[in-house]
Amino acid sequence: MDVPKKIIQQYINSNSSSIIRDRAKVIKPILLLDKPPITQYRCIGSTGQPYTITIEARNAGNSVSSSCSCPYNFGGLCKHEVASLLMLIDDGFTANVDVSNKIKLNNGVLDQHIFDNIPFQEARRYYDSEIKLKELTPDLLIFSCEDYKKYTVQLAYNRAEDILQVDCTCSKKGPFCEHTEDVVDEFMELFGPTYFSANFKEDVLTEYLKSNGHENNEKNRKLFKVKLTKKGILVEPLYKNIQPKGHVAAFSLYANEEEKIKTLVMAPSKAQELGLGFCFSFDAGKFGGFFPFFANWNKARTELSTKFEELDGYTLNDKLRKINQTPYRNSVLDGIELGKLMWRYFYNPRNQDTHKEAYSKLAGLAKEIVLYPAYEKVRGAKLSKKTIKPIRISDTKAQLFYKLDENKDFYTLKASIRLGDKEFFFDDKAIEISSLLVKQDDTIYLYQSYEHALGVSNALTNYEYNYFKEDKPLVWDKVVKPLSKSFEIKTDLIVPPAPVAEEKAPNLQVYVSDYESSSIVFRLAVDYNGTLVEPGSPELLTDSTTEAYQVVQRNTAYEESFVNLFKSLHPNFNHNEGVYVLPAEELLNDNWFLESSEKLKEANVEIFGANTLKSFLFNLNKAVISTSVKSGIDWFDVDIKVTFGDQVASLKELKKSFVTKSKYVKLDDGTLGILPDKWMDKFKNFFTTGELRKDGLRMSNYSFGIVDELYNELEVKPDFLEELYQRKQRLFNLSEITEVPKPKGVTAKLRDYQHEGLNWMVFLDQNKLGGCLADDMGLGKTLQTIAFLKHIKDTQKPKEPSIIIAPTSLIFNWNQEVEKFCKSLKILTYTGPNRKELIKDFGKTDLIITTYGTIINDIEFLQKQKFHYVILDESQAIKNPNSKRYKSVRLLQAYNRMVLTGTPIENNTFDLYAQLNFLNPGLLGRMAHFKQVFADGIDKFQDKEVSELLHKIITPFVLRRTKEQVATELPDKTENVIYCEMGKEQKKVYEFYKKKYRDYLTEKIDENGEKKAQMYILEGLTKLRQVCNSTALVSTESEDYGNNSVKLDTLTEHILEKTGKHKILVFSQFVSMLSLIKKRLDSENILYEYLDGATTNRQKCVENFQNNKDIRVFLISLKAGGTGLNLTEADYVYIVDPWWNPAVENQAIDRCYRIGQQKHVMAYRMICKDSIEEKIVKLQGKKKSVASSIIKMDEGSKSFNLEEVKDLFG
Repeated sequence: MDVPKKIIQQYINSNSSSIIRDRAKVIKPILLLDKPPITQYRCIGSTGQPYTITIEARNAGNSVSSSCSCPYNFGGLCKHEVASLLMLIDDGFTANVDVSNKIKLNNGVLDQHIFDNIPFQEARRYYDSEIKLKELTPDLLIFSCEDYKKYTVQLAYNRAEDILQVDCTCSKKGPFCEHTEDVVDEFMELFGPTYFSANFKEDVLTEYLKSNGHENNEKNRKLFKVKLTKKGILVEPLYKNIQPKGHVAAFSLYANEEEKIKTLVMAPSKAQELGLGFCFSFDAGKFGGFFPFFANWNKARTELSTKFEELDGYTLNDKLRKINQTPYRNSVLDGIELGKLMWRYFYNPRNQDTHKEAYSKLAGLAKEIVLYPAYEKVRGAKLSKKTIKPIRISDTKAQLFYKLDENKDFYTLKASIRLGDKEFFFDDKAIEISSLLVKQDDTIYLYQSYEHALGVSNALTNYEYNYFKEDKPLVWDKVVKPLSKSFEIKTDLIVPPAPVAEEKAPNLQVYVSDYESSSIVFRLAVDYNGTLVEPGSPELLTDSTTEAYQVVQRNTAYEESFVNLFKSLHPNFNHNEGVYVLPAEELLNDNWFLESSEKLKEANVEIFGANTLKSFLFNLNKAVISTSVKSGIDWFDVDIKVTFGDQVASLKELKKSFVTKSKYVKLDDGTLGILPDKWMDKFKNFFTTGELRKDGLRMSNYSFGIVDELYNELEVKPDFLEELYQRKQRLFNLSEITEVPKPKGVTAKLRDYQHEGLNWMVFLDQNKLGGCLADDMGLGKTLQTIAFLKHIKDTQKPKEPSIIIAPTSLIFNWNQEVEKFCKSLKILTYTGPNRKELIKDFGKTDLIITTYGTIINDIEFLQKQKFHYVILDESQAIKNPNSKRYKSVRLLQAYNRMVLTGTPIENNTFDLYAQLNFLNPGLLGRMAHFKQVFADGIDKFQDKEVSELLHKIITPFVLRRTKEQVATELPDKTENVIYCEMGKEQKKVYEFYKKKYRDYLTEKIDENGEKKAQMYILEGLTKLRQVCNSTALVSTESEDYGNNSVKLDTLTEHILEKTGKHKILVFSQFVSMLSLIKKRLDSENILYEYLDGATTNRQKCVENFQNNKDIRVFLISLKAGGTGLNLTEADYVYIVDPWWNPAVENQAIDRCYRIGQQKHVMAYRMICKDSIEEKIVKLQGKKKSVASSIIKMDEGSKSFNLEEVKDLFG
């Protein structure tokens, strides 16, 4: 239409709104008619109706008018008119497509613009059609199209009219159904837009030559043929894999030298026993997988015959128990792992790491497979005797080699396989080649090395190359020579080596370099007149100055002796070929690198690269070490000087090396010095425990446990060190401590171990050392202490009294024991509201007994008093060094100190710090240092060495004996668990609270972090534990859950069975649970005693239970009655609710299992099945640490992380 674009645009702007113009942009009109002055378009409306738009040029092209058949009547132009007018402005006549099924092409080209404007009908289906090309000619293509029915779609091209007609056999009305859209898409995908153009094949070949680097000349065009196939365009060379002239790609089996090192380092495998079968599966002759299997032997045990059972990764868990019961467990698991690796590799054959791993596993497993029946079967076939046939693995290894031939135009290089004395091309039907193995008939051949397997993997894609003869120098330098480094090149094109006169031996060289940041790689080379070759490799050496390449003779015997010499230097080298790798630190073990270098130099081998190593800089001088000591009042400094040539190692760097357990120390020049192993073993304890000072390592004078190393190191021993050593010798051998007689006035007979305890306390007193008596509960710590105090009174007659600080619940017990065993000791109980009146009597007494609470309240006064001994009972009460208890008792003045406890470690190793620092300040160093090195090292990292070191340090000051060691006359003790299964109603309440707290706690941890959420976690745990006891414990005024309690029912049943002949202790942490038990016992008319934190007359309750035969049950709060009670009349103990610290439960059980017990003790822990209580026991086990090696003690923790919370409430 001959109308200026400006006039059309003005017409649009004047007669349409912006909304209409925006909507028009997405419409694609189809040109129907173009006969000036009329142009017609067709548009498909939103309802699917076609509308016709007519545009007319008027006034000789100076104006324009338009109309549309759509129902739009809101004034101005409709969107269809605007879209058509815009097409005119853009000169964008759409594809000449009429309302029939004809498409006007552009000289046979279906370009993108034409394609985009074909008015395909909207598809009304939910899946794609299946398209197949049935017939193909230059002007006609016939496709089958199948969705839920099958149709035929035909593309017919009329070259005279340049029109493509598209027809479909479906019954859809109108042109261009959805099937034609699918077919046209497939056509474009297969052949592209230029298929019907006159020069289609010529253009395809031109593009192919260009994209593959070939010159577009007549000679090259004759080497290729363009074929049209039902799968698309195929350009087929007359010779396989023709390489572009002048562009010979360099052959490289590895991406780089590091990749070669990584690839060639292989690990050896182990052989296993006889017992199962292995199967290789093949698919159309191609190797397709591997798996082990179980099957029953025939009677003669000559073959596997029945009940075949394939083993793979998917069924491993189900069959693991069965596998574990066989003598060939490792072989089965290795076979399953190999099968998985093969699947991974077949799925992604470009993954070289997986390929190497699969090869290594197969090579190792091959030594085992030969011991078992091996078979092959068709992949996918069911495993049975009928579908498998025997196969064997040959000892002969498959080798990859190349043949190099020539014809008038090309050099042809073909990959080949050698099996013994037979050779095969890759396309030989007599063998099946995969990247992991070769199969011929019923025999499998593994490759000679991984390098051969890798070479085959690469060659499977292109096993034949044709190079233009004009590229001979390039082919030689970039292909033949590099290829010959790894594989034999078999050819007649190279002139054999001529006899040469005897010359001097070639130079031998070793190149050292960094590898993967922490290892060192060694590469061997032989220098033949400036050309370096790897010894033992098949690499060709030729003289390229002649027209025919002349091979240079290599001295193979000399090369072999060089390789053997190098392999003899380290056992790891026997597992490698070509490259040799060692961890960097191995170079310095026993001065290996220095000594090996000397051996190589003696053999005239040059070493290159040692001075440029970045992963390990080392000082080649041996360490020279000197040690001296000097002492102070309560400390001594160890001055250690370590030099490497002119470099001196700083104490700070030395301590770092010891703490990190490194054999090397960083020197000021940036190199690393080698620390002798023997010296490190000797001094590691000092560097671990000592405090770093300018002049040396400061040690506490209490460090008896680790003084041996220093004592043996010094030729001249200072007096203070001699004294420390002698003290240590006596402390570590109680039998050598001078025995003291039992003090007069002590009425009890001391057992042998109790007398040893007295001797030990006296020895500590003579050396003014604090001690921790940590005997098992019930072994008489109180009696030993009373005897010791009487000994002090008789032998020293101290002016000041001693003071015993104990929990409130034990005050009466102390009074009673002193009164019972040593009435001559004058005691004063300093407690109660009127205690200040007793201060005037301090000087008249031998022993003051008070509580921790009283010390805290009266410390301002008491810190001014002088005591002979301060003794803490149940000293774990001061385990928190930041607590008021600890800070208060530390202020007390005394000649010496002692602590008593059956559980020095309750929760974790850090519990020891405050107790031992109270006894001997400075023994364990600074608090932060102890926490980092010892508490975290033991509890978090389970460091056994640190645990043993701490044991050494504290052993002289801690005396612990167990009942099993010393109270052998005690009867047996049996501990059992009673599992209780909650009823429906109790379980319902439990699940409600579990879900409630699981969601709540996860949110709290996300908001506040794990540390701040501990309070909420303990709250949730407490609720669930209460529900396990009884739903009544969580009932409120607004929510009554009743009294559903499987534990209460079970406990009552047990008590009713045993009250006739036995006495029973029942412990619970919840007083409210004890109240429920009281009510049940009342209803059953069972008499009982009761004790909790509110009980005032504890001793009366104890005596009534011990002496009254009618009182058969004692209900006790675990917190109030776990210590200080002697209840040997009882022989049954029930712990109603478990908690994290089994030491607390053990204390409760030991109320009756102590000296004086005559009966077999039965202890029961009650646990609800499938509840938090089972998980508490499990988590308690997880939280155990190696701290038990410090002091034989159970301990647990009350700190939880997110994963533990999910497990507990999950």
